[in-house]
Amino acid sequence: MSKRKYSENYIEYGFIAIEHRGDILPQCVICMKTLSNAALKPSLLKRHLETNHTDKMNRDKSYFERLGENVKRQRMDHTGQFYQKNAGIVKASYEVSLLVAQHKKAHVIAESLILPAAKILVRNLIGEESAAKLDSVSLSNNTVKRRIEEMSVDITDQVIAGVRNSKFGFALQLDESTDVTNCCQLLAYVRFIQNDTVKTELMLNHELSTTSKGKDIFNSLDNFFKENELDWGNLVGCTTDGAPSMLGRKSGFQALVKAVSPRVKDHDFQNDLQDEDFIAKLAYLSDIFETFNHLNLSFQGKNCTVADFVSKLGAFIRKLNLWRKNVENKRYGMFKFLSALEIEISDDLSREITQHLSLLTAELQHYFPDTSCCPYVTDPFSVDPADLLVGTGEQEELIDIQEDLEAKKQCKEYSAINFWLSMASSYPTLASHAIPQLLIFPSTWECEQGFSILMNIKSKNRNRLSAPGHDFRCAISNVMPRIDQLAQDKQKQKSH
Repeated sequence: MSKRKYSENYIEYGFIAIEHRGDILPQCVICMKTLSNAALKPSLLKRHLETNHTDKMNRDKSYFERLGENVKRQRMDHTGQFYQKNAGIVKASYEVSLLVAQHKKAHVIAESLILPAAKILVRNLIGEESAAKLDSVSLSNNTVKRRIEEMSVDITDQVIAGVRNSKFGFALQLDESTDVTNCCQLLAYVRFIQNDTVKTELMLNHELSTTSKGKDIFNSLDNFFKENELDWGNLVGCTTDGAPSMLGRKSGFQALVKAVSPRVKDHDFQNDLQDEDFIAKLAYLSDIFETFNHLNLSFQGKNCTVADFVSKLGAFIRKLNLWRKNVENKRYGMFKFLSALEIEISDDLSREITQHLSLLTAELQHYFPDTSCCPYVTDPFSVDPADLLVGTGEQEELIDIQEDLEAKKQCKEYSAINFWLSMASSYPTLASHAIPQLLIFPSTWECEQGFSILMNIKSKNRNRLSAPGHDFRCAISNVMPRIDQLAQDKQKQKSH
């Protein structure tokens, strides 16, 4: 049986519409009685008016409209004006709290500065009556704290859902550091694919209560995986700094990760320039330091991939070999400061520079023995399919894509990972190999940036902040909290 629909003309009989379990029902604005959907026809509505409210039969339409507005204001469901006004108040409270978190300010600023400032603006521009309405917006210190925690949890839920549903797996980047109160903070960022877009988000911000050994870091992450039903088997890469606790082959974090995640390769791409022995050997070579600084900066940024790292590192190693040969022949033009000296470089110094360049090359090749990606990851159009040590299906797909003019055009216009995402449906075998490699973080840049922001939030003036992680997540996340959903079930109470 088809459902009847409400007409605006039914107000003439004293009826407005109310929604109940998906049905539209007529409600009398005089006695508040609700009739069935079958009664939504003029004759039945008019009969109710004539039978139950004889003294109101001759009232005009405006009279019933005024009663109808009053009824709507009294409703407690989502159609009522009381509800809508309350939802707006709660939503405003959430949005101001998010603003406080994003600007990394103390929670009390909402009630002590933002609300008084808003009242001044509204009072002078709109009027005192409108300014008085702002008193209903709850912005106390405790309220802002709760709002930020709820939004942080909501953001986390969205990120975890995206990681779970990433069909190409996900990559991690993590590091630990000590905050202003000597608490060891662990940060873990995750890179994954959602809606054919690469996402980089904070996954975990955890205070280590024990030590910062590899097993403690692994246990914290493993517990998080279990609580959120994440699969270690979907991890395609894990990037850390060069600390022994991270790189230990037997008990380090990377060793523990590889024991539970077979897809993870030994990618430790953070170029550690802080090794004292390494720095001592090259202290007088400011040219080398400048070159290394440029190289290190080129590995940083939100959109850097391991393919960028591999190509730049490979080029740098080749340059080191070229410089060593030039120094052996007493050609120093590639060194800005060394070549500017107005003295003759001694044979002993030349030999020392040569030895240091050889040592530097050997160091890089030792820590990064495999500086190669799958050959077609960055440019599938310059690779001979016959040279690939892969299966026939992958070689055939490579031939197909090389003959695809549209794919060749997109390869020039898109970044490597966005190109393969656009090709995933047409060339699934190639994409399934290329995308996981491009998801891997080339450095721990996000973690270092995160620590700077975290130290700004939990500063000397806010060292008693018990849970900085919620403020931190709201401050740095690209995911917006679902404020409308969070505000939906809130009551209009001062404590909220």
